[in-house]
Amino acid sequence: MDPIDVLVGERIRVLRLQHNISQAELGAAIGTTVGEIEQFETGARRIDVSRLLLIASVLDVDVEVFFVCANKSIDADTFYETGGGTVRESFRSLH
Repeated sequence: MDPIDVLVGERIRVLRLQHNISQAELGAAIGTTVGEIEQFETGARRIDVSRLLLIASVLDVDVEVFFVCANKSIDADTFYETGGGTVRESFRSLH
């Protein structure tokens, strides 16, 4: 599994739980199954951009929250506890 897919999935899971949304509810909202949501959340399946935009909309967040600090070793819970970073910082550190 790609570490970025795992990190994005963890962030989806954390946000979904913060909003008290079940995997079934999220799946129904974006037109997919519970199994696929589970695969997204574990990083076993890569999420295409259009679905990620739908997920961001359902979770009421900007899509950038899934990628902030994606190149650093930080888990989703720590990310949200510390307030995350910025997209600009993430891209700056990639170059």
